[in-house]
Amino acid sequence: MFALLIVGAVGYAATGPAASLYLVASMGAAVVLLQAVPHSPLSQPWPLLGGHVISALIGVTINYWLPDTFVAGPLAVALAVVAMYFLHCLHPPGGAAALVAVIGGDAVHQLGYWYVLMPVGLNALVLLMVSLLVNNIVPSRSYPAKIAVQLSEEDPFLKQVGLDEDDLIAALHARDMFLDISRADLREIYRQAIMHANKRRIGEVICRDIMTQEVMSFEFHESCATAWKALQDKKIKAAPVVDKQHKIVGIVAVSDFLRTGNHRQTDSGDPGTEAPIGMPAQAVGNIMSTPAISVVETLHIVDLLPVFIDHSIHHIPVTDAKSYLRGMITRTDLMRALLVTYI
Repeated sequence: MFALLIVGAVGYAATGPAASLYLVASMGAAVVLLQAVPHSPLSQPWPLLGGHVISALIGVTINYWLPDTFVAGPLAVALAVVAMYFLHCLHPPGGAAALVAVIGGDAVHQLGYWYVLMPVGLNALVLLMVSLLVNNIVPSRSYPAKIAVQLSEEDPFLKQVGLDEDDLIAALHARDMFLDISRADLREIYRQAIMHANKRRIGEVICRDIMTQEVMSFEFHESCATAWKALQDKKIKAAPVVDKQHKIVGIVAVSDFLRTGNHRQTDSGDPGTEAPIGMPAQAVGNIMSTPAISVVETLHIVDLLPVFIDHSIHHIPVTDAKSYLRGMITRTDLMRALLVTYI
C-alpha cells in the first residue's frame, strides 16, 4: 500500500495537478512481484525498468501505426513479450503497459511517447527505489537478488557429488515445464537438500566432537624461522596464527613460507626440512593468509563439506562464538567421522 502511495505521490507531483494519468495500472501487478516474490528473476531491476519502458514504447508505436485497437492491443502485447524475452527483461506487468498504451483512451493517446517516460518510466523507477529500501530492511530478503554472477559459475560442491548444472537443466526439460526460479537458486536448493539429507542420516554431530583440541598455534610476532621449524618437527602443513588473547587472526601454511624465497629440496624433489634459503627475519604474521577461513565449534560436520570443497583447503581452525581458537579439523578428520557414522 505504501509503495503505491509513494509511487502515485511522486507521479502526481511530477505531472502536475492537471494531469489525468500519474499512476499506471501495471504498477499494481509490479508491486505484487517486487514485494511478494522479490527474489524471482521476473522481479529484478532490469526486468522491472526494461520490461515497462520497452513494452510501453512498443505499445505507443503500434497505436500510432495501427489505429484499430481491436488488433493493435493484442499485437502490442505479443511484440512486447517477444522483445522482453530476447532482451532478458521478462516482466509480466510490461504486457499491461503495452496494452494500456493502446486501449487507455484519450488521456494516454494525448501523451504520445511521453507516456513511456512519464508516467510509466517514472513509476517504475520510483517503485524500484521503494523496493530497494523495503526488501533490504525486512529480514531474510535481499534485493536485487545476487544471482547474476552465479549463473555461469560451476558449483564445486555439486560437482563433487556428481551433479552439474546440465543435470538440473535436463531435469527441467524432462518435465517440459518452466519454473519462475533462476538456475542459481535451483542449484542452491538442491545443494541444501543434499546437506539436510546427510544431517538427518548422521544425526547431531558437531565440529567440537571431531576436532583436534591440542592445536599448535603461533602468535603474530613469532619469527618465521621458529614457526617453520615447528611445522617441520610436528610434520604438519598449517597452523593458526593468534593474537595475545588467543583469538585467531590468520593461518600460516607451508605454501606461505615457500613464497618467501627459494627452498632447498631433497633428492626426491620434495621440500626439505631445513629453513628456506634467504628467509627474511620477519614475523609469521607478515606471511600468514588472512582472513583465516574458520568455523565455530557448534557447526554440524556436514556443513564442513562445502567449506573444504569450495575453498580447496585441507585445514580449518575451529573457534568458539567469540573467535577464540578451540581446535583444528582436517579433511581426514571429517572423512573418518563420516565413514564411521555411515558404517
